[in-house]
Amino acid sequence: VLGENQSEPRFIQEPPSSVIFTNSTGATINCVTDGTPSTTITWTTHDGRPLKEIPGLVSVLNNGSMVFHGFPAQRYDTRLHDATYICTATSPRGALRATPTHVRA
Repeated sequence: VLGENQSEPRFIQEPPSSVIFTNSTGATINCVTDGTPSTTITWTTHDGRPLKEIPGLVSVLNNGSMVFHGFPAQRYDTRLHDATYICTATSPRGALRATPTHVRA
């Protein structure tokens, strides 16, 4: 039974299933959750490996959003820019996994 001030994680804004962006614009993919106590957002690759942040290419903000930064064409990497990622929200009350998001630059 959940206490009065506790709730299971839930998505307020689930990431889209597909994100297409250009190397000049980049993209921000939001994964917004709610729950008490607070949820922790993690991003993994389609095979469950933790997202490796790469300065200037991809990072995760404190709010859980994943950011693909604009980049010069020669820094395009298929493993990073044409891949599937999964947002997971975790709290002591449980875990919630979003629909996978395929990104393509």
